[in-house]
This record gives sequence, C-alpha cells and structure tokens, in this order.
Amino acid sequence: EHIRRGASASFDLTINRQITSTQSSHSFTMTKSLIRTASLAVLGPLALYTVFWSLAVIPFFQRHFLYAHKFNTLFWSDVNEPERWGFAKHQVAPFYLKTPDDNNMYAWHVLPLPLYHKHEDQIVQGASSETVPLDITSTESFRLLKSDPKAKLILYFHGNAGHIAQMFRADSYHSLTDTSSYHVVAIDYRGYGHSTGVPSEEGLIQDAETLVNWAMNVAGIPSHRIVLFGHSLGTAVASGAAE
Repeated sequence: EHIRRGASASFDLTINRQITSTQSSHSFTMTKSLIRTASLAVLGPLALYTVFWSLAVIPFFQRHFLYAHKFNTLFWSDVNEPERWGFAKHQVAPFYLKTPDDNNMYAWHVLPLPLYHKHEDQIVQGASSETVPLDITSTESFRLLKSDPKAKLILYFHGNAGHIAQMFRADSYHSLTDTSSYHVVAIDYRGYGHSTGVPSEEGLIQDAETLVNWAMNVAGIPSHRIVLFGHSLGTAVASGAAE
C-alpha cells in the first residue's frame, strides 16, 4: 500500500513537472513570437524609410517623387474625349502648344457653358474633324475667345500627379465655366499626360510662360482679363509665371 502511494505521488509529481515544463516552453515560444513581431514592426518601416531616402538622392527618383507625373489613368480614360467628364459636345477643344525648347504641351480650352449654348450650332459645325486640332486658331471656340472684347480667361495650372482631367480637376473646370462667362485653358506640364518632355522646376515655369504668351499674343487677351489659377504644385507654377 505504501509502495503504491509512493509511486502515485511520484507519478503526480512527474506529471506536474511535465505540465510546468510545457507551460514554460509555450510561454517562451510566445515571448519569442512577440519579440519577432515587435522587431518586424520596428525594423520594417525603418527599412522602407532607409530605402526611400536612399532612392531620394538619385535625380531620377527625386523627379518621380516630387512630380508623380507617371501616376495617371490615361490607360483607361481618353482625355481627347472631354465629354466623358460631363462636358457638352465640343465645349472643350483639346490642342497642343509648342514650348520654346520644342516640347508639345497638351491643353484644353473649355468654353463657358452659357456662351456654348448661345453658339452651339456654330461650335459643333466649326469643330475640327481631328481629335486634337493641329491649329486651334481655326476653330469656332477660339474665334469666340479672340473676337470677344470682354472675354475673360482663366489659365489653370493643376497639382502634381495625374493628367489634365484626373481626380477632381474636371469638376474644377465645371465650377469655373458652368454658370460664368470665363473661358478656361488648362495644360498638362511637360511629362504629364500627353505632353512630351521631362518635368523640372525650370521646365514647368517655361510651360506656364508659354501658355501666358499664347493667351496674350495669340488669343489677344490683355493681362487685366487673365487670371492665373493654381492648385497645389500649380500655385508655385502660377507664381513663377507671374514674376
């Protein structure tokens, strides 16, 4: 009897030791797992941060980080069809401007909607058969801008990333033209959308100056009837052009 009790007590003690050992092992495993997770949580972002700043010192990546000009939706949205963004047929005339350093700068001329409705038949009939007219000055839209001695023009400079109609930009053009008498001409800077070239600070300022010169010397709009409108990055561009 004493032997059986002793054996039973010894067996219970062994089981308790095994349970304690198992619990300790499980606790140690959980601790290691928590330490590993915490390390990844700290080291992961640190590694990404290090990679980001390592790339940021390279001019190629600096340009893409700053201007984000390749982040656009051109592969599923055709900016040569402005009607996709709620504009009336031929209310918007896409065209190109040539910069002094021989880049092609893509632009939209958005007619004020009240003026469009007043001359809709002439605008549609006088629209170019080309998707993007080679000569914007031959269109009825341009004639309405140039021949009006009271015409007011907003030159719109968008922010970084995307293209001329991406995000809320088309909504901005609507808000500026749906109930007013203002014409809007918006551009895609070099390297953005369908515009050629590579963006740079000097290049974007030159693009803006090209548009201002076109507005004054080709469209014939005096400076007191021109508004420079910039959003985000475009505010710096507009300020540079104004200087």
